[in-house]
Amino acid sequence: AKTHMKGDYKISYSNAARSTINGIGGSATGAIALAVLGIPSYVPEEEVGKVSMDLTMPATFQTGIKFKPTERLQLNVDAVWADYKEWDAFNIVFDRSSAVLSLARLFSPGSTSTQLSYPLNFQSTWNLAFGAAYDLTGRIQLRAGYEPRASAIPEDRRSPMVPINEARYYSLGLGYKWDKDTDIDLGIGQLRSKDEIPANTSCAANCTGIDNVVYNPYAGLDIKTEATVTIVGLAFRTKF
Repeated sequence: AKTHMKGDYKISYSNAARSTINGIGGSATGAIALAVLGIPSYVPEEEVGKVSMDLTMPATFQTGIKFKPTERLQLNVDAVWADYKEWDAFNIVFDRSSAVLSLARLFSPGSTSTQLSYPLNFQSTWNLAFGAAYDLTGRIQLRAGYEPRASAIPEDRRSPMVPINEARYYSLGLGYKWDKDTDIDLGIGQLRSKDEIPANTSCAANCTGIDNVVYNPYAGLDIKTEATVTIVGLAFRTKF
């Protein structure tokens, strides 16, 4: 599934950054040097404009098997594949050039004065998912599920921008048969993910070095991330 996203952006510059570039651009020699590098010789307090990005939602494949050890108990085991390798990079397109993009272009392969290429290098994943359903009565069914989800993010590309890496997904559900044609389903699930990124181990977060200035805002720092996502769903199905 392909999605086109668009929105607005605003970039605010500190006095130190403005003074440095404007000071260099204030001389003839400095203006020529900045022009050779493709950097504007004057930077305003802020820049605004439009931004867009094309995003492909990865394909998924799921297959499984169902066991019924008793008349009332059902057990499921699924194998799930997600093609996150599709997310090799996010290419963010701006409607105009800016000072920060001109600087980023010098240190980020694939970026231009109007486009920022954010490298991800994600990988496709396989994992198992487990479920159980129990017919408490002829009308009520109890359900539970557990899925240990593998991470699509390589160790050297971990980032707080995507705080969900290896995760555990827990779910509970209740099915109620209102009549022979109508079913009501209630479900609640929670996804939990924790990660630690030691200093200088991920060049999408905390690598050091002059060639890692764009995508490493936490250079040389240890990072810990934690994400919890709770999902509640209600479904009503009837035949007519």
